[in-house]
Amino acid sequence: MNQKLASPVQNPIYSILTMAIHTESISSVHAFQQEIARNEYKDRLVVVDFSASNCPPCQAMKPIVDTMAHDFENQVEFFEIDVNTNANVANALGIQAIPIFKFYRNGHYVDTLVGANPAPLRQLVAALK
Repeated sequence: MNQKLASPVQNPIYSILTMAIHTESISSVHAFQQEIARNEYKDRLVVVDFSASNCPPCQAMKPIVDTMAHDFENQVEFFEIDVNTNANVANALGIQAIPIFKFYRNGHYVDTLVGANPAPLRQLVAALK
């Protein structure tokens, strides 16, 4: 499987490709903004899933989001950010409930969907792609 970015030693903002979803460890809001605005995502929808490993609804959404990442491959980028390990970023971005999906294009906020709701998530991704 193809990894998108270099190792943490080479790049402090790194991602590990878990199936088709990027799993991010981000140290600051600035680093987050840089990541979602990367040139390789230019004009592409970026969906950021803020979740946690100790959140049952978040875990229930994982296979659904993974399927969507495959369905929308080369059209939409999907990221997962664990709010427990990236609390400073989650707090700065006003994340108060999980799962929450935030949508960006060219580094700019587009929309938000709160909750473990597969059908509305798929509809919104399809509409915004």
